[in-house]
Amino acid sequence: MSSRSDFRFGLETEYMIAEKEGFRPCWYKEIRFEPLNRLVEDISLQGIPSLEKLELEPPHQRYMPYIVDGYHLADMNFRAIDILPKGVEVRTPVCQTIQEC
Repeated sequence: MSSRSDFRFGLETEYMIAEKEGFRPCWYKEIRFEPLNRLVEDISLQGIPSLEKLELEPPHQRYMPYIVDGYHLADMNFRAIDILPKGVEVRTPVCQTIQEC
């Protein structure tokens, strides 16, 4: 049986990016990580609770509740260096209890 301190929980929701007309999904062939990530990083964090318990998900460089979601591309050392985007994820910090989350 695991102890209470082993519990880790976070909430997330994922949003697919689609064309305004017709709602056709946009994929990595139309969207690149860097420009999409810059847009996500420009979202105001005013009024957002502390980000100290968020996990950094490479290749992102900044702790954010919003991240580019997709398929990670790794270098020869298996470090994520790029993402083939499929959408945007909104997430909470990892917490020790559901109530905290």
